[in-house]
Amino acid sequence: MAQQRFLDWIQIATGIGVSIGLILVIFELQQTQAISLAQLTSDGADQALQRHIADLGETPYVAYEKACSDQSALTGEDFFILDASNRQLLLLVQRAYVINDRTDLYDEVWKAIAGRSFPRVLDNEPGRIWWELFRTDYPHEIRVFGNSMLEEARADNWACRPHQWREKLNKSDGTTDNDARVQI
Repeated sequence: MAQQRFLDWIQIATGIGVSIGLILVIFELQQTQAISLAQLTSDGADQALQRHIADLGETPYVAYEKACSDQSALTGEDFFILDASNRQLLLLVQRAYVINDRTDLYDEVWKAIAGRSFPRVLDNEPGRIWWELFRTDYPHEIRVFGNSMLEEARADNWACRPHQWREKLNKSDGTTDNDARVQI
């Protein structure tokens, strides 16, 4: 009788151990999914950045300065550079948004990325026109976010800030113009 009771307790303990093990496996799978999504986002962002740098050429700030100061001087190449810049900035937003849409893990992340990307797109009139022409290429929630940023840009009369690009290109930390250009 005592032996049977002992075996019953062992069975109960084994069942509890197996249940705890399953719970830990489920928890580990969720962590692995989050890590995989973060890696996917990082890899996608790296690819987008490399394409962005290649599309912009060696002097993207010249096109940006023209968009800010003398729009009549914009060339076809300048429009290509501005288009590539805008698309790549918003591609990062869209990737984070899509991951959030599938997992609900990145809601604040995509909004933070959008909050940094949209001002760069919308602080000049060609960028505002570009957004109005191409906003339908983006999911509804990104369009709503971008449209609210556009209203804010017009209400506050956002002005171009090419001097900030110049400051980034003329860093005092010892990097060259080419090093700084890659970081923009």
